[in-house]
Amino acid sequence: MNNERNSQKQENYLHLNWHRFFGEARTRILLWYVLLMAFFLSLSIPAIRHRLFLLVDGRVNAELVEEIIIFDEVLAAEFDSKNGDVEKQLKEKYRSLNGT
Repeated sequence: MNNERNSQKQENYLHLNWHRFFGEARTRILLWYVLLMAFFLSLSIPAIRHRLFLLVDGRVNAELVEEIIIFDEVLAAEFDSKNGDVEKQLKEKYRSLNGT
């Protein structure tokens, strides 16, 4: 009988302590504050990460396009100079064959 009373008293005591702890306005305000902060952080961190990824990806693509354009210009200039050299060599050979 005493054991049952002691266990009931202990349960009531624990229940009252939890109720008293969560019944306080300051505690409820703190819990809501923590919950809202966790919610908004869980939304904002992925959104900020996605935005930064898009900005960096755009910059990388723009620089890559610029590098490709520069490479194409260098390649075209090199190709033209090689063609010019080949043309000069052919003219010299043609002159030597014609004897002029």
